Amino acid sequence: MASNDVLLAIGVFVALTAAALITLLVCERVEHDQRAKAAGNVVRTVSNIFALMTSLVLGVMITSARTTFEETDRSVHALASQLIVLDLTLSEYGPEADPTREQLRLYARQVLHDAWPDRAAAPAKVATSDVLFSRMSDGLRKLRPANVDQRKIRDDARTQLEALFEARWEVTGRSQDAVGGGAFVFVLAAWLIVIFSGFGYQAPMNVLVVVIFVVSAALIAGTLYLVMDMEQPFRGTIRVSPAPLERALVEMAR
Repeated sequence: MASNDVLLAIGVFVALTAAALITLLVCERVEHDQRAKAAGNVVRTVSNIFALMTSLVLGVMITSARTTFEETDRSVHALASQLIVLDLTLSEYGPEADPTREQLRLYARQVLHDAWPDRAAAPAKVATSDVLFSRMSDGLRKLRPANVDQRKIRDDARTQLEALFEARWEVTGRSQDAVGGGAFVFVLAAWLIVIFSGFGYQAPMNVLVVVIFVVSAALIAGTLYLVMDMEQPFRGTIRVSPAPLERALVEMAR
């Protein structure tokens, strides 16, 4: 995914640079009086329209990517809190809940490995997070409270397990692409090509103009890459930190 984003960003950079420079070179070979004033006005108007549309759409994309990233980060913190709370509840029940606590620790490590495979090794007892969750649920059903206090703790643990399930899928849902992927970026890139072509039509041919076009294309391509990267919170350059889950595992191991 991340490599595809890089290739797409490079493609946008090349397309924008080529659009501006090719238009610049072609128009430089045409006599000035052949460039009708009306045609220049049309090019300027169309470029302004697409520039406005592009700025609005790019603003929406940046806001959406930032929202996705921040909400995913909050969901990870909430998941870590749910893990710690459930572990504490099970510890209050007594030794009978220790097997379920062990499954909970395996579950936490598996969730960490699923989202950040390069930061966490898979648990020794290989099982999917769904299987481990089912084992925890079965473990709670098998508990036989000896008194009113244990019955209340078991009921609290069941409620917390449901909340943990919701928190887990909240994280999974937040990690999905929110804007529409590469197709949306291709449309935006097409608009930018029109804009850069319009700039190339109106600009004089000199080194400064060429440098400005190249730098501008690189900055826009970099912005698009960062937007796409932030919409994949667990992959790429900008990622949600696994620190909350790592701290939760440390607390659960005590």
